[in-house]
Amino acid sequence: MFIVTKAASSPPDGRKPVVETTVFQTPYLAAGDAVRRNLPCHQLQVVVSLTHRADRASKLRLVFVLALVASPPATALAQAERSTRVVDPECHQRKGDRHYPYRAWKDYILKELDLRPGDAVVDVGAGDGWWSEPMAEKVGKDGVVHAAEVDEKLVQKMRERFASAPQVRPYLCKADDTCLAERSCDLAFLSQSFHHLPKDRVNYLHRLRDVVKPTGRLAVIEKYAAADGSNPGHGTNLSMLSHEAEEAGWILVRYELMAGTGHYLAIFVQKDLFPRRLRL
Repeated sequence: MFIVTKAASSPPDGRKPVVETTVFQTPYLAAGDAVRRNLPCHQLQVVVSLTHRADRASKLRLVFVLALVASPPATALAQAERSTRVVDPECHQRKGDRHYPYRAWKDYILKELDLRPGDAVVDVGAGDGWWSEPMAEKVGKDGVVHAAEVDEKLVQKMRERFASAPQVRPYLCKADDTCLAERSCDLAFLSQSFHHLPKDRVNYLHRLRDVVKPTGRLAVIEKYAAADGSNPGHGTNLSMLSHEAEEAGWILVRYELMAGTGHYLAIFVQKDLFPRRLRL
């Protein structure tokens, strides 16, 4: 008997998680079902019991089946195999669009943001709404993208652009404040706008913590000034961003230098999610 069990995550309404269990008579059917349903390895539990003596060939086939079921999906392997070894000396040379080369990484960035229907996002320094548009598609009609801008002309252009997309809400914000309600957003997103913030950026980031929900995130795309010689003042070194974010109560959980762009994506969560140091 071969049992493949998929343990589902807890529903948002607090009910007990649903556990899906399928019983097969052969290991081959069990493995085939797991592969067909594309179950990730961390969600699989395989229990095997033999009711007869297995010969050497059967044992070998069994080992193969269990290895197949337990193997991680191809996407996980691809991420794990991505190397930092420099094979091409030109790999970090800036390529593509002169002003926004990182936009070629749009699909990767949106995947990392992991926006879901109903999410609320504040796009700080939304500009012409280039990022607001794909994010609006991700959050759907039940979500909202607050397209924040300090330039009235850009706000007006976005209102015209998104006239048929009510989930995108362009508005004029203050230079030092998003002017949004507390705990109203799941994500604060800044694309090439962090270096334009007021001098007291720590205070700005601290106020963002009030706007973002306790489990929400902060995502920043910036030019890595130390790694890109073109107009170094138009960017922020990762060390500076991380330092200021930590002072404001944000913790860096993911970072990617997007090769060939001179830009990075940094994602933070709130420090309160981490255990506090016990006082002796």
